[in-house]
Parts: sequence; structure tokens; C-alpha cells
Amino acid sequence: MFRVEDKTIFSGENFFYRGIDQEGNRVKGKIEAENSREALEVLGDKGYIILKLKKQKTMKKRIQRGTKGNEKKLIFFSRQLAILLQGGLPLGQALDLLAKQAGDRRMKGVFQEIKGKIMQGHSLYAAMSEHRRFFPEFFLQMIKMGEETGLTMKILFNMAEHFERNLQLKREIKEVLRYPLFVLAVALGVMGFLVFNVLPYFSSLYMDYSQELPLLTRRLIKASQFIRTNSPYFLLFFLFITLLFHILKSRKKCRLWLDTQKAKFSPTRKFFWAFVGNNFALLLKAGLTIDRSVEMIAEQAGNLFLRDGLERTKQEVEGGELLSNSLQKWLNPDPFFICMLRMGEETGKLDEMTARAGSYYLEEMENWVKNIVSFLEPLLILLIAGLVGLIMVAMVLPMLDMIQVW
Repeated sequence: MFRVEDKTIFSGENFFYRGIDQEGNRVKGKIEAENSREALEVLGDKGYIILKLKKQKTMKKRIQRGTKGNEKKLIFFSRQLAILLQGGLPLGQALDLLAKQAGDRRMKGVFQEIKGKIMQGHSLYAAMSEHRRFFPEFFLQMIKMGEETGLTMKILFNMAEHFERNLQLKREIKEVLRYPLFVLAVALGVMGFLVFNVLPYFSSLYMDYSQELPLLTRRLIKASQFIRTNSPYFLLFFLFITLLFHILKSRKKCRLWLDTQKAKFSPTRKFFWAFVGNNFALLLKAGLTIDRSVEMIAEQAGNLFLRDGLERTKQEVEGGELLSNSLQKWLNPDPFFICMLRMGEETGKLDEMTARAGSYYLEEMENWVKNIVSFLEPLLILLIAGLVGLIMVAMVLPMLDMIQVW
């Protein structure tokens, strides 16, 4: 039997240990020490022979490593905290309630740690900054601005709407793409079954056929044999191309070229300007200056071409250049986006005009995806039917020849 001892103290590192005491009894427990060496010395002074010593993983480290805030979690945090603050609840109590409502154990730990920092006198931004894996930098900067301007509650509501819009867009795209991807998967499965199971059977069946097989049948049998024989090489080639693509993508020049091509492609171009417009409106409404807003959008941009252009734009805006002129110079947006920017600059409603431009491009992108999918659905079905029909005709033609000979 083990004798369990607990020497946990909340100021240092905790270590689990197992060993044998001076009387030969097995012991196990937990001890606090600065490091493993100190833990062994303390246990050795007690006369223990240590068989196993393991450092305890603290909740904070587990949270920081394993918890990442997706849209759903960020929406829950933003909207619920804003509602509780709007109801007059102190920040500490509001965070405590959020922790109790959180269904995810790690998310609950994040909220509890933020509340602890708040109770120690830290600002909300400082407390949240220790969980940068959970909260994106963009969100943290918005909270910081909210605390500086006294608009934290309003910014939380705006952030909730922002994340809800992003989540809704992702859901719509997934819904639209689900059926074509299913049809494509079925097509690949059917073709694989025919090539690796059906065609070999008919090929062996026709081996003793004295007359020459029809051209279509011969070509199809040879293609099937080639695919089956070289399928491992096809797989290796595919893996090689995938690896080469990732290697080239990691190189800045290649990635910049790819990102430049993405910026020229109509759907991704619409997405870029929807991203810029919506985020710019959100930042301006929070009270950020134009140059600071451009800088924060550039930090969020995953596209190197877009980021480089925004950074150059920020430098010129700091020098007194109009945002519309600088963006047109470095990124050359659509005329509609430039027109909306100039209207905003002239009327003093830049946040409103960029929000409208962002919404317009989101709708355009959604319509483009729906149109493409409505075109692909019948095309994929016709492609499957055509390939299956071609294989079946090629296999039946020799049978018809046999019937004519008999």
C-alpha cells in the first residue's frame, strides 16, 4: 500500500513523486520546490529513496498551450461580457459568471485567470494579453482602445458582431461547397472501384478472346493496367509536389508571387477588400486614427502583397497623404472601393463608407461562390455519368462482337 503525502504550496513548482521510505513502505505524494534538484534533496533528507519524480503541469501552462479562441468562443466572451457590463455588474463578477457558464474546461480556466488578474488591479487588456493564443492581437488592441476611450462595452458588442459575421460567412461557404465535394468524392470512389476491381476482371475474361478487341476496350484496359502498375509512383509524385509546394511557399519571394496572383484573382480580391473595409470600419468606430487602423489591418493580413501595400500606405498617410490616393497607388483596389473611400473622406463618414464597401464585397463573394457551385453540380454529375458510361460501353462491346460471331 502507498502512503500518500501532500506538500503542495502555491508559490513554487509542484512535483509528483513515488519512492520507498526507511521502513520499506512505498510512499507517493506531491511536494513544492524551486526545481527537481531541490525536491530530491528535501525528499532525501526525509530518508526517501525516490523511484519517480515528475513535474506537475500547471493549469496556466495547459491553458496557454491548448486553448485557442475560435469565433464561437470569442463571440460568447464578447457578447456575454458586454451584456453583463451593460447590466451594471462589476468586471470581476462578470468574468466569474462567464467562467461558470463556460462549457469548455480550458476556456473556464482562461476566464478565471483573467478575473484573478483583474482582482489584483490589472487592466482588462493586461489580463487578456497573457492569453494571446486565445485572444487574437486585433481583439486585444480593440480592448486596449476601449479602456483608453471608455468605450469597452460598445467595442465588445462591435467585436461580437464582427466575429458573428465571419462565422456566418464560413458557414455559408461550407454549406455551398458540401454537395459538390460529396459528388467529387463519390466520383473518385466509383472510378477507383472500376479501375482496380471491375476492369481487371473483364481484362482477364477477354484474355482468351481470339478476335481483336475493339479499340476503345484495348485503350481502356491498357490505361487501367498503367494506373494499377504505377499507382505507388503517382502517390509519391503527389507527395513530392505537395512537399515542393510547401517548401516554395515558405520562401518569401515565392510566397509574395503567389499572394500577388491571389490579389489579382477576382474572388480572393473581393475577399481582401471585404476584409479591409469591414475591419477599417470597426477600428475607426472604436476611435483609432486612420494610420493606426491601417497598421493594425496590415498586421492581421496573411497576404504578403496586401500587407506590404498597407504598410506603404500607412507611411504615406502619416506624411499627410489621403488614404484613397495612397491605396490606389500601392494596391490599386476596384474603382468602387476608391469611390467609397473618397466619399467618406469628403463627408467625414469614412467608417460608414468603408463598412458599406466591405458588406458589398462580402455579398459579391457569396454570390460568386453560389454561382460557381450551381455550375459545377450538374457538370460533375455529367462527368461521372460520362466516365462510367464510357467504361461500361468499352466492356460490353466485345460481348456484342461475341454474340455476332455466334
